Amino acid sequence: MQVSTLLYGSDELTVAQEKKRQAIMYALTGVVSFLVNSISFIIFDKMVEKSVYVTIIKWSFDAMLYLNQGLSWFLSMLAAYVLNRIFVFRSNGHVIRELIHFISLRFLTFLLISEGLFTVVVMFTEYFVDIPRDTNLITLFGVELTVLYLLKGLNGLIVVAANYMLSILVVFKERKDEGIEQDTCIPDGCT
Repeated sequence: MQVSTLLYGSDELTVAQEKKRQAIMYALTGVVSFLVNSISFIIFDKMVEKSVYVTIIKWSFDAMLYLNQGLSWFLSMLAAYVLNRIFVFRSNGHVIRELIHFISLRFLTFLLISEGLFTVVVMFTEYFVDIPRDTNLITLFGVELTVLYLLKGLNGLIVVAANYMLSILVVFKERKDEGIEQDTCIPDGCT
């Protein structure tokens, strides 16, 4: 498969080839989104050294950590939408409708996985396994990669898998049979 066909697809691809191309491109755009999320998370973590602890019931947590999670999620979500629309699903669907579905579903996985599962795993690691989140695992290019960053990375992989399934099933699914008018795209842009 040529690089241009891999990136932009082709009407000459069989259904099986197109599915393979989409999976490869989703993996590549997932890596880009993961990198945007992780790098912005680390930058924010290094820039903002202040902690704001909040206690709910008996659990105390750093609110700045979750603000960081939210900002890095938002940046990676925007990158993911653009990359998925252009390269993975080659969508001609209504931009606003797709974006609303995309943001809604990504927000759901953000709440349940990025925040929910992440919170549970960080708390479990700190309170039950007794490994502080700032425990350094390795230093790479002068950046200490901590337990927190490892947990963030593993959480990101789970999010990518969940988002792929939701993108296929809801956001970028073929809507021809539903009678929804598609945007038309020509080389100069979409209308």
